[in-house]
Amino acid sequence: SVHAISGQGVILFGLDAKPEAIKGLLGFTILKREEGSDDDSFWALSGGKKFADATDISESGRTDSRTAPIQAFLWSDYSVETGMTYIYRVVPVYGEPGSLKEGEMVNLKIATEKSDGNKHGIFFNRGVAGSQAYSR
Repeated sequence: SVHAISGQGVILFGLDAKPEAIKGLLGFTILKREEGSDDDSFWALSGGKKFADATDISESGRTDSRTAPIQAFLWSDYSVETGMTYIYRVVPVYGEPGSLKEGEMVNLKIATEKSDGNKHGIFFNRGVAGSQAYSR
């Protein structure tokens, strides 16, 4: 399952997998597109960890999550704009490096908060999101 919370400049994802789905799980591919764009216009979010033989590394050192799945159950997309609606596909990935197999995808639609005209704003950063565990 996927739980998403949006703010003004970020969407925070909580990813979960049933115990039987964890066996062999390498990570997740997260694809996104803007609402209203063509279904073929999905692009992959980048992850920080990669397989040893990865060749599709960007200048920032990050890799496409289609070839190097995101190896986390908490992930944030900071490449969103305020007041926009996005469509995401979260796909569990199994197999071996170089021979990846996709599991059952989860689709979701979520809108970011507008930056003006509201009485309240919702903001996240890694410190705030992670600090919630300390309150327990």
